[in-house]
Amino acid sequence: MRRIFFPVLLIVSVVAFSGAFEVVDDSFLALKEFLDQPDSGAFLSLLERAEGLLIVPKYFKIGWVIGGQYGQGILLRRDPETGTWYGPLFIKIYGLSVGAQIGFQTISLIAVIMRNVDTFAQGNITLGGSLSVAAGPLGRRLGADYNLDASVYSYSIARGFYAGFSLEGAKIDFDRELTREYFNVFSVYPLEILTKPLKGRAEKIADFLNERLK
Repeated sequence: MRRIFFPVLLIVSVVAFSGAFEVVDDSFLALKEFLDQPDSGAFLSLLERAEGLLIVPKYFKIGWVIGGQYGQGILLRRDPETGTWYGPLFIKIYGLSVGAQIGFQTISLIAVIMRNVDTFAQGNITLGGSLSVAAGPLGRRLGADYNLDASVYSYSIARGFYAGFSLEGAKIDFDRELTREYFNVFSVYPLEILTKPLKGRAEKIADFLNERLK
């Protein structure tokens, strides 16, 4: 039993003290790094049609047959008709995996949410279970015949080494404490947060994305 939980406990001990504003700033830097890649055009094409964006700037994975994953990030909702962004709702993503895996890796995880973005506000959802997930397409543009059949398309920028990486089975829940810290409130209503235009330091993310989507 200790072998099963040790990877997750080790990762949580590393990232559990990230503050809300640090997560927002790191999310902006991760997004900027990703969009500086020459083949991110397809990502922007997806984003034009998307209902939301999930950014986890530091997603830690560690494993030796039994693997653990943990990260904190933000969820932004987008109105495809007006281009208005809402949130941010702070989330945590975690999971266990068993199989051919060895090593330690830190990645920046970015996921485009095409539909059912409000599902994330309910908490305790599973990627690949309650929401279908697929690797995001790469390239300077999205092909006209590309079949958008998944609810979520994920991208990552990897650092370090890890074998057997997959988002299938990862669980996502909203992070009540970080959301309270950012909005300086005690009561947190996730669905309500996703109806409020972005405020504070997260606004720079919206400005940056809207500029790239022009």
